[in-house]
Formats: sequence, structure tokens, C-alpha cells
Amino acid sequence: MHAYDVNGSYLVQFTVTDDHNHTRSVTLPVWVGDETAPSTSLTVSGRKGENNWFTGASVMLRLTAVDDISGVDTIMYTLDGQGYQPYTHSIVLYSKGREGMHTISYYSVDKVGNREDEKTSSFGIDVTDPGLTIEKPKKWYLYIFGIGLPLYLNNTVVIGPLRALASVNESGSGVNRTEFYLNDQLVTVDTTVPYTCMIGGFSQGGGAVELKVVTYDFSGRNSTKSLSFVSYGFGVLSR
Repeated sequence: MHAYDVNGSYLVQFTVTDDHNHTRSVTLPVWVGDETAPSTSLTVSGRKGENNWFTGASVMLRLTAVDDISGVDTIMYTLDGQGYQPYTHSIVLYSKGREGMHTISYYSVDKVGNREDEKTSSFGIDVTDPGLTIEKPKKWYLYIFGIGLPLYLNNTVVIGPLRALASVNESGSGVNRTEFYLNDQLVTVDTTVPYTCMIGGFSQGGGAVELKVVTYDFSGRNSTKSLSFVSYGFGVLSR
């Protein structure tokens, strides 16, 4: 019997001889002192948005594991709770139809049976810009102190204060914020429904004003809508 004083991987040759002097030899690996589980790493690649959301056509998941002595025997994973299965190659998620949050759990086992503790990582896929509509003021309406009249004028006309209103349809990562600009000057950032900006105050005469609304979802995708109107008695009050 041979004793190994140093931990590591060894090749051991076994030779068997029968009563007729026939011999057979076989060489097998032997791992000494391997009591440490392997370590697995996850790489998620694709077009990266914000807040760990991906915004491209596909997302690739790659698992790699290392074990210093006996080596990695198996990598196991489960995606979105569908049950563990062996990892054999990169996992590609095509974004169409896969929008939303995803969770992958995984672990590795080495060749002597040491099992790694389960690891879990989550990420999101969002390939759709948020839907944005300026609800108020409406095109070709006359507004008198917030009351809208559908007169179908050549321009939208606002007299006195008015609370501008925007609606957002976002089913992916969710609405992060909605910004309101007047003549390219940021006046309000709203993060809660309803998304509004108060237009009001008093100044001499009237003037042409461009209202621009930009909404962002949590992945960084955004949509912009603009509407021009003529204002009388115009000023800006933040919400």
C-alpha cells in the first residue's frame, strides 16, 4: 500500500495476475485530500440596459466551474424554476416572448462528490419602448383655466393654469420616471401615477410653447412625445 503525503491528483496503475500468469493492468486517477467543492461562475451577455435589464434581441448565459484537485464532474442549473438539468452548452434566450424577470440557480459537483452550495442570479429582458400619450392638453383644443373645449382650432390654446397629463403603458421593466419639458427646459420629473406637470401663472401677452414629455422605464428604454400650444397668462409651477 502506498501513502500520499501531498494533496493532489495522481495516476495509479493497478496490475492483476491470475494463477496462469496472465496479467491485466489498468491506470486510474486518484485524488488525495479533495474536500473542497468546486466554484461556479455565471456570465450573462447581451445588450445591457440599466438596473440589470437587457434590451437586445437575445441574452446568452454561460456557466463555468473550476475545481483545483479532482476537477469538475457536473454543472447543474435550473432556469425560472423549471427543474435542475445538466449544463452542457451556453443558454440563449431570444428576447421576443421572454420579456420580464428571469432567475437562474446553479451549482457544480466535483469528481469525488463535493457539491457546491446553490447560487442564484436574476436579470430582466425588456425590448419594448414604453407607450406614451399626452392626454392633456389635446391637439386643437381650447383650455380656459383647465377646462378643455374641443373647438378644433388651428393651434392648441391654453389660457390660465393647466395641469398637463401623460399616460404611460409599460409592461416590461416598469416605469422609472416621466419628465416634462417646456421649450426644452426641464420643469418636472414625476415618478408616480398620474404623471402630471402644472402649467400656470401669469405673464403679459401670449407665446408659443412646446411641451415635450419623455418617459423612461427601468431598463433605460424611453419614448418621447411633443405638443405645441399657444399660451396666454403663462408661467411654470413645478408639481
